[in-house]
Amino acid sequence: MAQVIPIWCERYVMSRQVSGKSSRSPGNFFGGMIEDAVSIGVVGLVVLGVGGLLYKALKPEGWITMALGQLWEKNPGLVWLSGFAIAIVTLGFKHYFDRGEQRTARANLLIYAFLALGLFFFFKLIVTGNL
Repeated sequence: MAQVIPIWCERYVMSRQVSGKSSRSPGNFFGGMIEDAVSIGVVGLVVLGVGGLLYKALKPEGWITMALGQLWEKNPGLVWLSGFAIAIVTLGFKHYFDRGEQRTARANLLIYAFLALGLFFFFKLIVTGNL
């Protein structure tokens, strides 16, 4: 009878079979913990970048409120026009990011941009106490 291995264990079992080493050595244990901590830190900075950007754009005195208020004062039709323009530009970016063989590299660029923003907001939060 064949032994059934859960999918989440398969990588661990296969790596032990290939290397022949036990993965329970202290070096592997602490190395894995450091890798996990760095991964959690990177994800946290990306989330902080996205959240900080949304906060700056959507808060009551934010970028979008100010821009829409200025457009509304000039002509209410400009608000509709800007909405359609933003939708067209968004679809253009989506088309650009979804085509070609290098699509993962361009997606990684977007993640790195949010990571940099998250790092900026993190240091700003530490220095000033607010975003």
